[in-house]
Amino acid sequence: MTGGMQRRPRGARRIAGSAALTLALAFFLSAPSFAGAQGGWIHDYIARLERIRDEARLKIRDAELTVSKTDRLLPRAREENNPQAEVLAEEARSIALAAKLKYRRVLDGAEAGISMARSYLEKANADSGYTRDTGVFFRTGTVHVRRGDTQVWNPPGEGAVALAPGDSVRTGSDGRAELRVMADGSRIDVAPSTTLKVIKNAIRLDLGKVLLRITKGINRKLIRFRVKTPSAVCAVRGTEFAVFTEPDGRTVVSVFEGDVEVTGLNGGEPVILKAGQESVIYPDHSPLPPRKFDPAKVRRGFKR
Repeated sequence: MTGGMQRRPRGARRIAGSAALTLALAFFLSAPSFAGAQGGWIHDYIARLERIRDEARLKIRDAELTVSKTDRLLPRAREENNPQAEVLAEEARSIALAAKLKYRRVLDGAEAGISMARSYLEKANADSGYTRDTGVFFRTGTVHVRRGDTQVWNPPGEGAVALAPGDSVRTGSDGRAELRVMADGSRIDVAPSTTLKVIKNAIRLDLGKVLLRITKGINRKLIRFRVKTPSAVCAVRGTEFAVFTEPDGRTVVSVFEGDVEVTGLNGGEPVILKAGQESVIYPDHSPLPPRKFDPAKVRRGFKR
């Protein structure tokens, strides 16, 4: 009951207690080099902090479950006049409460670091006048990038690669990619056999599948992000959803969290999709009425 809660999460020592101060110093010293592809390491750092944050949340939940369990066991031990069981339950409860406090500090430090990193990254990008706001931060297998209206597809190279509006990404049958919006950390997972084009505050999905996690920007401002396909336009604010475009132009939009407004390219009434709903849009048609879908099945295509 107690062994798992005594173990620190990976990386906790790097952020517990002095995380905010450490990150502040690092970002103050490095701010001039944040812009563009140089900001890639910051996103790696944010991703590491996000993993620590998520693990801390799990540890807090485990500790709370242990406290709840011991709260039920203690009265029973006292009623049964079982001193040994009472002592063990009290010790377990004490350890769980200490673990909860410790991981709460880890969680607070990670969240402070994430917020600070995003704030300084946005400021550095604004100060530098850097306009490329999306980058390829993960890829495996065959992935190519095409710049602007050129016809040449090239491998993205090593490290973070900045993309400008007008640039395109194409994954092969064995390729996957992850795009991150530098200003707020929004993420786009690109499945194999997918072709898309980056547009300001939008992407155009010509073929294949993408999974989008669009977050609220700095100061909780919402950016109205869009996904355009051959048959539909999806407008979203702070949500998680998947879009699948087939070779015949048919589009399927599946929403995991939040709301997505889907409109057919022929106009007509838009459809508002809620969490757990999806819609199919055929070329030159309005979206079909929402229907339920299997989230696990849709996510399966994005597992690395």
